[in-house]
Amino acid sequence: WSSACALPILIQCPPIDNYFFVSFGGTIFMGASSKEPQIVRPLVGLLTESMNTIPGAIGFAFQPSIFGRGVGGGNAIEVEVTGSDIDAVRHSAEAIYRELGQVFGFGRIQPDPQNFNQPGPGLQVHPDRLRAAALNADVSQLGIAVQALIDGAVVGDYQLEGNSIDILLTRHPDYSLAVDSIGMVPVAYRDREGSVGIVPLSALTKLVPHDAPQQIRRIEEQRAVSLAVRIPDELPLEQATRDVTGLIETLREQKQIAQDVQAVPAGTADKLSQFQTSLVGTWSGWTVESLQSVGLSRFVLALLVIYLLMAALFESFLYPIVIMFSVPLATIGGFLGLRIVHDLTMDDPLVATQQLDVLTMLGFVILVGVVVNNAILIVHQALNFMNTRTQEAEPMSHREAIRASVLTRMRPIFMTTTTSVFGMLPLVLMPGPGSELYRGLGSVVLSGLMVATLFTLVVVPLVFSLVFDAKRMLYRRA
Repeated sequence: WSSACALPILIQCPPIDNYFFVSFGGTIFMGASSKEPQIVRPLVGLLTESMNTIPGAIGFAFQPSIFGRGVGGGNAIEVEVTGSDIDAVRHSAEAIYRELGQVFGFGRIQPDPQNFNQPGPGLQVHPDRLRAAALNADVSQLGIAVQALIDGAVVGDYQLEGNSIDILLTRHPDYSLAVDSIGMVPVAYRDREGSVGIVPLSALTKLVPHDAPQQIRRIEEQRAVSLAVRIPDELPLEQATRDVTGLIETLREQKQIAQDVQAVPAGTADKLSQFQTSLVGTWSGWTVESLQSVGLSRFVLALLVIYLLMAALFESFLYPIVIMFSVPLATIGGFLGLRIVHDLTMDDPLVATQQLDVLTMLGFVILVGVVVNNAILIVHQALNFMNTRTQEAEPMSHREAIRASVLTRMRPIFMTTTTSVFGMLPLVLMPGPGSELYRGLGSVVLSGLMVATLFTLVVVPLVFSLVFDAKRMLYRRA
């Protein structure tokens, strides 16, 4: 038994099947697999605690998500810090990293580059214009020489079969160059009398020691540092996004983030926000923009398409309104089922906690098209009883027709609902690899269908009867 495996309940760490590590630069990447395929999460605590015992090192472990590679996938927030000044970006990212670590824990944060806050030794070369002018040395040519000496300088291009190839001037690979020996590099110059002389580079420049980043990452040609945060399972992603956004705003007000540096949530949080906006719109009050956003959302368009389709089939704009009353009931049931599954998986350390992710939100769209079927059966059968005249009996009144339609359609409604529920139960109850992909969607559709079916047999007939009573009252007044 190990304290590293202390999750919501005390369990025994499974034996490790395979273990490997790869070292490159100042980073060590390691991985492990469990001999028990169903028990993987306890290894996260074991590896994290082992890495945190190393002084001066930052270590974290995570279970890869099927929704994305690395810590940025699944229930995570990625903060992108971008700007043109690398020093301002580093200092701003360091302030954000420090605050995020105090809130979520440093073991849950993965920076990219990982050594952004560990600068290496660097050297800035500033030209001495007075000495250069005294020796008649061209400052621009001196800059090209220094660039060619270190990184290589593009001095022209070569055309080959219509393709342009850059000509790169660089030092010979056998010529070793260290930071402390750059000042001793010989530089040739031509004085005003035409004589050629050679002086060390330090005679024409000022060499200033400087802390330089070991690695520079760019996003859209801007210097950038990314901070991926794995949020706790019990914290909703939307709430965590608001907390991170508020933290960034507070740091900006405290002048710990430079004005020309952008820091915005990205990754999974940004995708979820975009999907929520496209699905249900953005509501910010009774404004024209809010009404347009909600009116053009995918959920509202799905409701509109279903309503217009039923209006064409029933040849009435009134009866589909009765049927649409089953949609709010199904939505409530969907959220209720998702909450139950979320609480059960959060207490189980062996499975991933179910969150309101993108696929789960798609379950609500599917639910809209499924739950209206039962209401359609009741309304259609009631209209048949009210419009059918036989030799033995006259057409029924609307209340008798509604009562008879519920009695005759109750059996097929329960039969279709039962087959659908038992068909989707394995999606929710059966654990296994990849179960987080479909568990949320199945719980939403299953619970929404069950709740909507039970209340449809009560609410839809009641609303249908009230609609007919209101319709008769309007005809009498007319």
